Amino acid sequence: MTAESKTAPQPVRVAIADDSDDLCLMLAELVNASPGLLCVAKITAQRDLIATVIASQPDVLVLDLLFGGISSLPLVPQLRAASTRTRIVIHSGYDIDPLATHALNGGAAAVIPKGGDPDELIAMIRRIAQD
Repeated sequence: MTAESKTAPQPVRVAIADDSDDLCLMLAELVNASPGLLCVAKITAQRDLIATVIASQPDVLVLDLLFGGISSLPLVPQLRAASTRTRIVIHSGYDIDPLATHALNGGAAAVIPKGGDPDELIAMIRRIAQD
C-alpha cells in the first residue's frame, strides 16, 4: 500500500433506541441496508440507554420520544454530556410541532416523525452526521 492509497471512509455509526423491539430491529435493518451507515447498537430499555451510548459511541442516536412510556427529552442533556460526539434525532409518533422547540433547545439535533418516509430518516441521519 502506498502513501497515495486512500482509506475507505468510515461509516456513520448509528444507535437506535426504541422500546418497540420490532421497530428497533426494523430501523437497524434500514440503517444497515443504507450505504455508508452502520447500526452499532439497538437499545430497547431506557435503563440501558446511557451506558450503551457510552460503550458504542455512535455518531447519531435515533431516540424514541416516549421510551418505555417516559419522555426521553430530559435524558438528552445527559446523553450529550456522556458522548459529546453523538448527535441525537428524536423519533416521535406524536405531533412534532409542540415538541420540536423543546427538543432542539434541550440539545437534540433534529426531530422527525415516526411513520414517515424511511428515506427522510436516512437523509436526516446523513445530514446531522455531517454537522
